[in-house]
Amino acid sequence: MSIFDEATSMAALRSALDAVAGKHGGPGPDGVTVLAFCARREQELVQLRDELLNGSYRPRPSRRVLIPKGGGGHRAIAVGCVRDRVVQHAFAATLQAKLDDELHPYAYAYRRGRSVGSAIAVVEGWLGLGKLWALRGDIDSFFDTIPHPLLMEAVERVVEEPEVVRVIEMTLVAGALAGGEIADPGIGTPQGSPLSPFLSNLYLVPFDRAMESAGFGMVRYGDDFCVCTLVRSEAEKAREVAQTALTRLRLRLNENKVEIRHHGEGFSFLGFQLDPGGRRPGAKARRSLCKRL
Repeated sequence: MSIFDEATSMAALRSALDAVAGKHGGPGPDGVTVLAFCARREQELVQLRDELLNGSYRPRPSRRVLIPKGGGGHRAIAVGCVRDRVVQHAFAATLQAKLDDELHPYAYAYRRGRSVGSAIAVVEGWLGLGKLWALRGDIDSFFDTIPHPLLMEAVERVVEEPEVVRVIEMTLVAGALAGGEIADPGIGTPQGSPLSPFLSNLYLVPFDRAMESAGFGMVRYGDDFCVCTLVRSEAEKAREVAQTALTRLRLRLNENKVEIRHHGEGFSFLGFQLDPGGRRPGAKARRSLCKRL
């Protein structure tokens, strides 16, 4: 079965609606709540499927919400209309299931059978082999700065179905509303969009390959990554390779967070502090837990 046929099946749409309802999110710009949509469940899904099949489906702009970040500033989250979130969930689940092999082994986020724990375990394995110098960094404003033309080129390289490409492109072009206007048209894949996890991993495949070609083992979780080396000079070289590879993708390192540290003094990665004493929750994770308690 093709990606489009599977994603637009009633089974896929019902499963997608269950996923949307399970997140207990708010309404999109049209004001329709998940509860109201679910009250007309079959009628809404049949209409949605008909629109997808006859080509009349048009996603609406999302509602842009700014969420305070623990370290200061805000993170922009896109809250789409319920019907659009259902479509995105259905296509995202199908793409992830059928095209996971197109992603690089270095990518650990948003993939079945992989987790923060498995990513940390790989890093601990390197440390056990004596690779005690760690390059730890992330990508500056990653989701907000992915250029649509390059992203769609990446999509078209692995998706051979025009109908699927069209749905993805329309979703990106719809954008998010900020002050009555589309925020940053032509750039970014909104956080909060069910399609963003797969698209972000796909977009960073050239980055992953560049690090591998240069001889560096890397663990990447979303836009966070870690490389462990035997000596500091290798870690410094890895940073240069990373910056060059990201520049080709019109991205850049977050200079406020990139660091090279020795395991002896400890370093943080994915919420954990790694040092000779083992691993434990990092300071930020402990503060977050205390706040929730």
